[in-house]
Amino acid sequence: MINKKHFGKRISDFRRRIPLSQAELAEKMGVSAQAVSKWETGMALPDVELLLELSGLCGVSVNELLLDNALLARLSGRSFETRNGIAYFVPGSEEKEWAREMREEGWIERNWRDAWDQPISPADGPKASMAEAG
Repeated sequence: MINKKHFGKRISDFRRRIPLSQAELAEKMGVSAQAVSKWETGMALPDVELLLELSGLCGVSVNELLLDNALLARLSGRSFETRNGIAYFVPGSEEKEWAREMREEGWIERNWRDAWDQPISPADGPKASMAEAG
């Protein structure tokens, strides 16, 4: 889940590094300064198309904007590579071996099965309605 407050702090930090004011960033992106302010205060998130543009302006991946990969790297003790705007925590040299292990050992299927076997409460939102519909 995306923490909007943390996202807002990252946007503000990246904007200042460029350096641009909220109004200047808004003008470059074709939105209002109020929209940028809402992003930076955690009141709203930009649309997907704007995230792509914002990541380009800031020189970071969309993952870095949304999830703070630097924090994930510190917590996991692993570095990451960014390719096509996606952060990979498995180095390219290990990627094929890791993917083979996942496939052969059924990690994805097992995780999906385990996820759907979890009890669902009304607080789970859309997942609950999807399970009921299935």
